[in-house]
Amino acid sequence: MTIDILKPGMLSTIQDLGRDGHQQYGILANGVMDQYSARMANILVGNTQDEAVIECTLIGPTLKFNQDTTIAITGGSLGAIISSYPLPNWHTIHVKKDAIIEFKGCRSGCRTYVAIAGGIDIPEVLGSKSTYIRAKIGGFHGRPLQKNDQLCLKPEKRHNVSWESLQSRPHHTLASWNIDQAIIPHYDASLKIRVIAGAQYDFFFGDNQTTFFSNIYNISNQSDRMGYILSGIPLSYDKESNPISEAITFGAIQVPPNGQPIILMADRQSVGGYPKIVNVISADLPLLAQAKSGDSIKFQLIEIRKAQSLYITQIKELNRIESVLKSYFTDDSRISALISDR
Repeated sequence: MTIDILKPGMLSTIQDLGRDGHQQYGILANGVMDQYSARMANILVGNTQDEAVIECTLIGPTLKFNQDTTIAITGGSLGAIISSYPLPNWHTIHVKKDAIIEFKGCRSGCRTYVAIAGGIDIPEVLGSKSTYIRAKIGGFHGRPLQKNDQLCLKPEKRHNVSWESLQSRPHHTLASWNIDQAIIPHYDASLKIRVIAGAQYDFFFGDNQTTFFSNIYNISNQSDRMGYILSGIPLSYDKESNPISEAITFGAIQVPPNGQPIILMADRQSVGGYPKIVNVISADLPLLAQAKSGDSIKFQLIEIRKAQSLYITQIKELNRIESVLKSYFTDDSRISALISDR
């Protein structure tokens, strides 16, 4: 059971939820940029939420499926098609043997996630299949996918779904159920991102805190999976009170001496010494992960208890849909109402 990579796209890598528990040794966490989309893609094909997916950036790959299988595409829209038919995001799709999926261009967001039923059969490195490009470990030979690569798949867990009853097309069929539109993210070029105060929030004296929240920042074209470099009114802080280097979290916003904030993302370093003014809340990291060069961001400060509540609600929503699909996959006529029932 394999998938052929006919074209690699701009940056396509194998990622899961990350390499936890090793930052104290200088090993980066890595993992998907948009956990919400990756988790949902896996749920839609019957995988566990932490299974590895293909993360595609801006220009997607061309994939040939060498056997019948079930897939889901989530996250930003990169214009997926199969034999000239557009493929919907956030949907369960059964693709037939020899089907070829292409991505024709970015429509919204920045990153698309492709999950395959059963999962991608590659070894874990330090408990994760995530690609760490700089160290050349994990994923597919520790690098982005390339032309003529072939991905092996684990056996699909067959569900008792009557695919013959679904909407048929020459190379694929679509499941008859849909994810409620209310829980599908919308990706705009102007983002409002919620944050909590960082460890060194009080280092930013005078009007600097007000400046940070009133200013609109733009994402620089030098940004990548390691961090988003922002441009806007520079910030000042008490340079006599530089903190000791400490562990860096996903979404921490540090401010180097030039005063331009940097948001640390999935491939962030393990420790850092620049002061952290705020940290993006976990519930908003998926939206931030879909931002691209030139997009604008305005930040809003909230309390940590509210941030925790928002994240718990998001995880409960994912778990609820996962439970519905596990319980009712054998009767697709019941799933639509259940998934849409909020």
